[in-house]
Amino acid sequence: MKYLIKSLWILGLSIFLLTSCSGFNYDRLVQEELYKRKEGKISKIFETKTKLELPLRTFGRDFAYIQFKPYTIGIYPIQNETNAKSIPLTIQRIILTAGYKLISSPIAFSRLKLIDVNYLEDRYFLVAYKRGAIIPTSITFSIEGSITEYDTIIESYNDFSGDITVGGGSTTTDAGVSFNKSEGITVLTLDLNFLNKKVNALLPLGYSSNSLVLARKGKGNAFYLYLLGNGITLGRDIYVINSTSLGLRFLTEFSLIQLLGRIDTLPYWHCLRDRNVKDDLLIRYMREEWYKLSEERKMLRFSKIAKLYFGYYIAKNLPDDIRGRVIFNPKTKEGKENTVRLMTLLRKFYKLDKTDFFNFNSYLYIWKKSPFCSYPYNKKLDIFLEKNVDINTFQISNKFDPVMETVLDWSNSR
Repeated sequence: MKYLIKSLWILGLSIFLLTSCSGFNYDRLVQEELYKRKEGKISKIFETKTKLELPLRTFGRDFAYIQFKPYTIGIYPIQNETNAKSIPLTIQRIILTAGYKLISSPIAFSRLKLIDVNYLEDRYFLVAYKRGAIIPTSITFSIEGSITEYDTIIESYNDFSGDITVGGGSTTTDAGVSFNKSEGITVLTLDLNFLNKKVNALLPLGYSSNSLVLARKGKGNAFYLYLLGNGITLGRDIYVINSTSLGLRFLTEFSLIQLLGRIDTLPYWHCLRDRNVKDDLLIRYMREEWYKLSEERKMLRFSKIAKLYFGYYIAKNLPDDIRGRVIFNPKTKEGKENTVRLMTLLRKFYKLDKTDFFNFNSYLYIWKKSPFCSYPYNKKLDIFLEKNVDINTFQISNKFDPVMETVLDWSNSR
């Protein structure tokens, strides 16, 4: 009888240890995944998106806002250059969906034309009307990419077990509990290229190469009991694996932001709201290139960041009919003058007015502070520009631009 009581006591203790420990060891992610499997109803369908959904939209809007003419970009499927069976030979819709997110604002939709080249078998032509004639214009730029790595680089396993033995011979009772966990890490690498289709050549810094870690985590436990030579074992194991598709989607969306940010020399990391993120390669390239640029090309760089400051800080304080006629195109007299006036105000605010107007370091400082993707916001600059800018500050153009009439908002920043 006493052996039976001991056995029941051990059984109760083992079950307690099994259930208690497993409750602490199971990640919240694992519990959520179990719940999804259990409650797999139509009401539990969730949208497949990443945290870059809004940054892509804002990036596309601001990218299009500073352009002086529409962009036409052909998008090719991502090619799988690995032996990974879980990845299809071509990934088409993920990169197209990322492109659609870029043009999901009215400004971006009016200035960016993204074309599914593969679907149209590379024979797509834009039709331009000029003086009554139809002139077929080929795609200006294209985005092409491939998956170049899919390697498992780390696998680890951890086990723990414990047991108690009571009695001997035919009355031996064994009770025990065991836990185990395993982890595997796979690296997924994506390369995207931006090509000039007129000459079929890469642009400087027209590439983006990024990797993402896909983790496979497993946790399990087991209970076993032997009574009078007979045994019973209970156990459970669960594995949570990062979705390859969702990982590729996130990787594609970030790489697309980086790619377009690099080719147009924009502080694209503002879209991530992180002051510690930067692209040293891009800044170094900009510094080396600056001294080779003509004054006209430098004015073009000034004009683009001037448009950002205007759209975020100044446009909201001007009447609709006025701001819609303020242009910054340096090829026009009004645009060049407006660019100089706004940059002069910014140089004064940042105490850079004693440096040469075309000094790279002063340009870089204002460039880093420029509001892009609604970030960063400077309240003191806002007050300064409100006091120093009125309807007579800029030269007014005869042409009305509905894009310049738009007020860029800080909704994603504050």
